[in-house]
Amino acid sequence: MWCSVSYRPIIVPVSTAFPNGQDCRRPYLVVTLLNGQKPLSCLAIADTGADHCIFPLSFATALGLDPLTMPSQAVSGMGSYNVPTYYANVTLRIGFGVPTNQRVVEHTIFAGFTQGMDQQGVGLLGQSGFFDHFKVAFDRTASLFHVELPDTP
Repeated sequence: MWCSVSYRPIIVPVSTAFPNGQDCRRPYLVVTLLNGQKPLSCLAIADTGADHCIFPLSFATALGLDPLTMPSQAVSGMGSYNVPTYYANVTLRIGFGVPTNQRVVEHTIFAGFTQGMDQQGVGLLGQSGFFDHFKVAFDRTASLFHVELPDTP
């Protein structure tokens, strides 16, 4: 079953490059991360260029994870190099559809948490953890993206 999700409008402030500001639309999902019974709901963007699902480091501490005990790796992206990223298994829960008729899908992912994402305050849904579980089709002209959900047993 395919589920359509609207792109979310993002207002980019005025700058010298865009003196009138910029109206962007991005493929965000509302997701919930769980560490045991500790949930954290947030926005995460479906990012085909991200190797893994990555979230702000502040999310890890809110979930009760201790970066000092987590395996880490220096990663690069968007002009940043050797950014410490800490990894843990967490449950990713995503609800598709309207609340009265919502389909919830969840699975365990090995997610990264990095201070480099704290300023953005949103996560990235990457190749490992998201795109390897779902077929996704982007329709930018209609401001929609479509996610194929697994069949229910």
